[in-house]
Amino acid sequence: MFSSSISIRKQLKIYLIFLPMVFLMLGCSGEPHPDPVIKGVNFVGLSVSDLEHAESFYSQAAAMTTKTIDHESLTQLVEVLVADSPKLERASLMQSVNAQIVLMQFEGSQIDGKTRRKPIEVYGPGIAHVCYQADMKTSTYQKFLELGAQTMGNPALVQLSDRNPVSYAYARDKDGTIFEVEHVDIEKLDLPNPPEHSHRIRHVSLASPDMSRTLKFYSTLMQNPSPRRLGRFFSIRGDKLDQVSGLPDSKIRMAFFPVRNLELEIIQYTSHSSGALSANRRLEDFGYNMIVFEVSDLEAASDLVTEAGGQVISSTAISLWGVDTIFAKDIDGNLIGFQTLEPAAFTSSQKFKNNGI
Repeated sequence: MFSSSISIRKQLKIYLIFLPMVFLMLGCSGEPHPDPVIKGVNFVGLSVSDLEHAESFYSQAAAMTTKTIDHESLTQLVEVLVADSPKLERASLMQSVNAQIVLMQFEGSQIDGKTRRKPIEVYGPGIAHVCYQADMKTSTYQKFLELGAQTMGNPALVQLSDRNPVSYAYARDKDGTIFEVEHVDIEKLDLPNPPEHSHRIRHVSLASPDMSRTLKFYSTLMQNPSPRRLGRFFSIRGDKLDQVSGLPDSKIRMAFFPVRNLELEIIQYTSHSSGALSANRRLEDFGYNMIVFEVSDLEAASDLVTEAGGQVISSTAISLWGVDTIFAKDIDGNLIGFQTLEPAAFTSSQKFKNNGI
C-alpha cells in the first residue's frame, strides 16, 4: 500500500493536475506498437429486450444513426458460439461519428425478460459500460434521463476537478445496462482546432477483478506495454467518485489503451470484490456481450491471444456478414472477436474521418 503524509484527497487532486487531459476529447496517450495487429474497434455487441426502444433511446440522446443489418449472419454466429442459445430475432447497427454498437434482440426477450440474467454491476466483472461523450450544450445526459434512464449516483453530473471542464455520470438504460456520459465544456478547452462533432463514443470499459492480470493480457494483445494509468501505486478514491458510481467508499485503478477510433478502458474497483466472470453468462443476457476488433491479420491476432494467455474458441474462421471472423476469450472470460475488412466495409473502424474528432 502506498503511504504518504499527503491525504488521499490531495493525492487525487495532484493526479488530476498532472493529467489534465485524461478524459478529454484528444486525450489518447501511451506508446503503442508503430504497426499493431489490432487496428481499431469495429463494434461492441449489446443484448437488449426491445430493439425499437433501444434504437430510439440511443439515437435521440446520443445522436447515433440506425442501420438495419442482416441478422441471419449474426444468427449463424450465435449458433456456432452457443448451440442452445435462443434465436436471434432482430439486430441493428447504431453508429456514432467514430464507433458502433450492434444491438441484438433474442427470442423471448420481451415476453419473458425475467429469464435473462441482468447486466453486470459497475465493478464487473466483464464489459461494464460504454461511455458517450458530448458537448455540454447538447444536454445529452438530461435527454437520457427524459427517455427513462435511471441514475446510479448523484442525479446531477459531477465535475471531478475545476481544472478539467468535464462532468460525469453513470446511468442504466431500460434493461439495466450501464452507460457513462461525459459532458465537456468545449469553450473552456482552449484548443486551436475544437472538435468538429458534438457527440462521440469515448471508450468501452472492462471491469476487471485483477488489474495486473488483465493489463498483462491487453498489453500483449495491443502490443502496448505502456498504457496510460491512474491509481497505479495507490487506488483513487473520493466523495466525487462515489457520487458518479453510486458506490460508497469506492476505490479504483484505471488504465487506457488507445485503439484508433476509441479507447479501451480497464478498471478495477479495489474496494468491491467482483469475483470471476460467470461461465454461465450468455450472449442473450442483457448487457454488452462482445467487442469485435479490426486486425491486419487473423492468424497474428490469434497468436497474440494465445501468447497473452487467452483462449481462441473458434478454431476456424466464422463468416460474419461475409467476413472471416475468429472469436476468443480474454484472460477474464470476455468474448472478443477479430476481423479483417476493407476500409469501406460498413462495420470497419477505418472508415471514420479523423476517428470522429
